[in-house]
Amino acid sequence: KQWYQRRVVITAGSPGVLDGPSSQEKDILRYYYYIQNGIDTEHVAPMEDIWLDNVLSLVPNRLKDGLADYIELLSDEMREDYLLSVKKAIVDFVLRDPREKEDAEDKNITPIMKELRVVPKPWAKSYIAAKGAMQKILYITNPTMCSVLDSWNHSFGCLRLVDVEEILMRTESFELNNFQSLCMRHVEAAKDTLLKKWFPEVQNIFYQGNKSKQITHTHLDAFFNSVSVLMTSQLRSLCMDSIADYQQLYCPPSDIVRKNDFQGFIVRLVLEGTDMKFEPSLSDFETVLLNVFDVFIKAVSMVPRVETKLYPVEGARSKATLKPVIAENHIVAMKDSVQKVVQREFIPAQEHTKKEKSTDCDSALIPLL
Repeated sequence: KQWYQRRVVITAGSPGVLDGPSSQEKDILRYYYYIQNGIDTEHVAPMEDIWLDNVLSLVPNRLKDGLADYIELLSDEMREDYLLSVKKAIVDFVLRDPREKEDAEDKNITPIMKELRVVPKPWAKSYIAAKGAMQKILYITNPTMCSVLDSWNHSFGCLRLVDVEEILMRTESFELNNFQSLCMRHVEAAKDTLLKKWFPEVQNIFYQGNKSKQITHTHLDAFFNSVSVLMTSQLRSLCMDSIADYQQLYCPPSDIVRKNDFQGFIVRLVLEGTDMKFEPSLSDFETVLLNVFDVFIKAVSMVPRVETKLYPVEGARSKATLKPVIAENHIVAMKDSVQKVVQREFIPAQEHTKKEKSTDCDSALIPLL
């Protein structure tokens, strides 16, 4: 359309300057001539006023105050664009080759697209029923829910179940039992933060919301079910982020540059008679390091539902806790990646034993990882 308008202006204003249009340009000029002049506006239904009212209703009143003239100009422009679009659709329909087949298009249509093309929609009733149910039982736009989201993002979004930075700051290798104790201490500190800071803050949000009459009591169970879904999602994100950080401690991504490297573990090579063995053993490492994943999941599954503290008289639900769902296959994949690293790092240690087999060797220290 813009090319057509420029062509008409240039041809009318500068005769003889341009060469004659090509056959393709002639077809385009003819096409837009049909759209502009081939169809009488009297035979085209105008844009309905209610459609325009619906469009303008989406614009806030503060943006429309004192701009009546501009709104009228924009409304006229919308009506003109609508008429032009209808005329174009009519011309496209008339010029359409009836011999053209839509087989090529059908090959690219997915089953979902075919289902959406069905009219009337066979799932319309179930959609309306589901929409009505969600409007009654979902309260994500409630002010108290927004406050819970804001509190988590601002104060607890960076919380982790294990402080990887503290581990990386260490300049010496870890004893396995010391590393286990450090991880458990981190987890306990994170649990204290959840139970003594985050959860009381959430309680206070709903206590203040109840005083301000922001909590509806008509569907109280549904409301607190929505609250539990939100809080469970936050705990799940905490667990997933902690699992990712812990796994990357052993399997750092190639595109990440760390300020400090993980110093690994100490493995003792002990001679007992004629046999040499590792302390801690490979199985000890696998048990301790992989168990941390299970500790993470257990740690985020101990937070009670908020309504059990606000309304403790509900007896049967007084012991209910939030249960974030962590995909089992994801945990298995994380454990397998760490286990492979430990097994790979034990290979040099096992080869080292072949060099240390002597009667005067009581023990040796071998760094792992």
